[in-house]
Amino acid sequence: MRLPQDIANLLAVAIRDVIWFKDNVFAFLEECGVPPAIMIEVRRRRSEPTIKTVHYVLDQLATKGDDGATVSKALLTNMHYWKDIHTVPQERRAVPWNR
Repeated sequence: MRLPQDIANLLAVAIRDVIWFKDNVFAFLEECGVPPAIMIEVRRRRSEPTIKTVHYVLDQLATKGDDGATVSKALLTNMHYWKDIHTVPQERRAVPWNR
């Protein structure tokens, strides 16, 4: 099950704006249960922008059926309840996803 595009876009932007550093993004993905096989490819694509990385992960999770859907939900839930989201400046929250 693939997340709707508008939700996937918002999730990708939130991860980029809140977590920011690549190593922290990778740690977040792993903590949410992204399978090791997907993480190997994510690390190979280290130079890719975070938004594209998140979309890649979501696309790969969509091919994993219910297991992938569970991880996608964990990504959404963990980002929703992120403790430091209030520290992101308001002007960063409003940046369009495709910049």
